[in-house]
Amino acid sequence: MSRKAKTLADSVIIMEDKPDWRSGKNATRRHKAILDSESYKNILNSLDSSCYAIISIDGNIEYANDNFYKRLMSNIDSLLNHNYFSLLKNDEVEKFKRKLKNLIKTKKYKPEKVQFKYRKNGFQEFKQDVELFKLKGKNYFRVTLENEDELNELEIELNKTKRFLEGIIDNLPVTVFVKDAKEGRFVLWNKKCEKIFGLKSEVALGKTDYDFFPKEQADFFRQKDNEVLHSGKLIDITEEPIESPLIGRRYLHTIKVPIYDEKNNPIFLLGFSEDITEKKVSEEDLRASEEKFRSMFEQSLDGLLLMNEQGKIIECNQAAENILGFKFEQINGRPIYDLLFNVSPAEMKNPDVYENLKNSFISYFETGIYPWEKKWVERNIELTDGTKRVITTLVFPIKTVNRVIFCEILDDITERKKAEEEINNLNRSLEYKIMERTAMLRKSLLELNEEIELRKEAEKKLTDAKEKITNAYNKEKELSDLKSRFISMISHEYRTPLTIIMTSTFLLEKYYNIQDSEKFGEKIEMVQSSVQNMAQMLENVLLVGKGETGSVRTKLKICNIEKLCEQAVEEVQIIDKFAHNIELLINGDFENVKTDEIMLHSILINLLLNAANYSPGNEDIRLELSEAKDGIQFKIIDLGIGISPSEKPYIFDSFFRGSNIGLSPGFGVGLTIVKTCVEELNGKINVESELYKGTTATVYLPHNVEYV
Repeated sequence: MSRKAKTLADSVIIMEDKPDWRSGKNATRRHKAILDSESYKNILNSLDSSCYAIISIDGNIEYANDNFYKRLMSNIDSLLNHNYFSLLKNDEVEKFKRKLKNLIKTKKYKPEKVQFKYRKNGFQEFKQDVELFKLKGKNYFRVTLENEDELNELEIELNKTKRFLEGIIDNLPVTVFVKDAKEGRFVLWNKKCEKIFGLKSEVALGKTDYDFFPKEQADFFRQKDNEVLHSGKLIDITEEPIESPLIGRRYLHTIKVPIYDEKNNPIFLLGFSEDITEKKVSEEDLRASEEKFRSMFEQSLDGLLLMNEQGKIIECNQAAENILGFKFEQINGRPIYDLLFNVSPAEMKNPDVYENLKNSFISYFETGIYPWEKKWVERNIELTDGTKRVITTLVFPIKTVNRVIFCEILDDITERKKAEEEINNLNRSLEYKIMERTAMLRKSLLELNEEIELRKEAEKKLTDAKEKITNAYNKEKELSDLKSRFISMISHEYRTPLTIIMTSTFLLEKYYNIQDSEKFGEKIEMVQSSVQNMAQMLENVLLVGKGETGSVRTKLKICNIEKLCEQAVEEVQIIDKFAHNIELLINGDFENVKTDEIMLHSILINLLLNAANYSPGNEDIRLELSEAKDGIQFKIIDLGIGISPSEKPYIFDSFFRGSNIGLSPGFGVGLTIVKTCVEELNGKINVESELYKGTTATVYLPHNVEYV
């Protein structure tokens, strides 16, 4: 008897065990309850397709499903009014009764063929199976009937369906395989499996992964199978490499699904695999192409701007940022004509120019017609910091699969234009001098023809006079340069302490008014210290020259280096008007160190001021104080404009200033003084810098004496 039939009978038993049934006293009431319970009846009929009835020992039909009614050409009501024995052929009745009694004793019943009455004087044959069960101490029987002719027809239909499904599975563009859950042996292997794995189905069926694949790969397959069977969930393996004997290395996208029996136990594992090798290769080729384009785009020396169909900027490279003076985040999404107008010189910024520029670009983006198409256009631009440049631009479309984007090339020709102008001026000057010299030569030649001796004497006098004038001019120029440098250095060095004194005086007045004696005392000390520093700076003005002659002398004493660092940071922030955040990191104990306080103060002040002056974006500055081998080490780190590699060898020269500092304050003496002080303290200084990314200055000072 089928499991569904048992479920049906058990459902009836459960109904009879309900409290409402305990008061029942006859079969008629039970029959009525079963028939009236339409919900149970519908559920049972939908779950079971067998021909099924429940009878008592007397043959009374307690329940019969729809198939029972259909097979015996009757209806439920008439069947319930009949005895099951009355449906049998007469000579079958007694034999069946004996077998029921024997079933009660032995609990065994052998299925047999039995004839039932069919229409008038007709009979039909069924295969009958009976199972005994008890309900409240009474014996009942589950009777199941099967018609072999119908089973044969069903088998034919199943075979047709099987061939149909096999045809579909074999012609699917993906591999389809089924393994038994217990041993992992293949029970289904479609044509795509044969092509991918190089194994015919007759070879693969009944075998496991270990029969075809290396153990490591077979272990991987089996591990995934077990995950599916144990979790009861679908597993999606997005990429699975295999070695095909027919077509080489392939990559598969595999999905594995568990299949269960009626008891919810896994019996099979269904797998689908799609060959994604070509897709993977295409994706890798596309990725490589994108990376190549990105590398070329970023490393191009020309500025590159990419725009969408509306002319809004969607990408730019580093060169474009450098040329225009904007970061990508500042111009992302802005129309190109808006950007170009924004960097136009002040005299060009009027509504008419903007409208003409805007209309030209909009017309190009909409119609493809551009007044300067395929032509380099020269433009004068002015950056936000006042820097003026000359650039040439070229706009052209780039057609992709889904859309059209536009590219604008920016070429900074400022230096080239300056060079051209200088060459033109030089040529004009040379032409004038040649003409002038030619006239003089002609005149001289005429005079030479007449008085050669006189010409020689005059030429000698002229040469002597020229040398005297040149020497006098050079001496005057040298004196003028020295004077300018002296004045510049004094101005540069005195600005810091004067600012501190002025600020401290203001704070002294504040703390005096609020009677904060502690703060008042601190500011008095700062003023006194600054005055002392100013006095010492009179000596430092000549420090560079004395360093060259070896006349500089250090004055060592025990100092609190930590306090010196804090004071230097505070002084620089006051001078800098707190535009930068200066972070002080101290790793060690430096309260008692023997050194020259004035020189160390000069080193820290000048390095911190340089970091602040050349960090126009108000980036953070960090001063690190740490112990080093037999000494101490200072690091001043900024994220400013950096130093060009070509100019780095000259940074310690007096009055040298980098080409990229713009309008930043200073006269080029700070690093010269720093280097002189470091060398006088037997130390070393190293400057590491990357253009537009920042600078790190490292100062090492050895211990002159042991820590006190």
